[in-house]
Amino acid sequence: RRQRQMCIRDRSINNRIAIATVPGEPFIKFQIDWKREMQPNHVVPFFFGYTWNNGRWPMYLPDIRSAAYGGFGADEGSWLIEVGAGEKIFNKLIENYYRMMGVFR
Repeated sequence: RRQRQMCIRDRSINNRIAIATVPGEPFIKFQIDWKREMQPNHVVPFFFGYTWNNGRWPMYLPDIRSAAYGGFGADEGSWLIEVGAGEKIFNKLIENYYRMMGVFR
């Protein structure tokens, strides 16, 4: 199994705008979940894919369900990532956001 490093980022602007960036094309589930996660905080969310990652990215970031059912980008291609990696990336973005906001004690 090959290890790949990916660069993800999240930023807040004046505690009113939350920006998350991921390499590759995230499946819509992650974009909807990011928006849903930010709603209680009254934050305007942005979720950007295809961000730079040392010149490469994993093409698609499928969620587990999409990977299980397959289809375009979910189960084929030369640069597939591990099943569940999309959720791990998303969870790390959420954790980073709450740490940045000082929510963790």
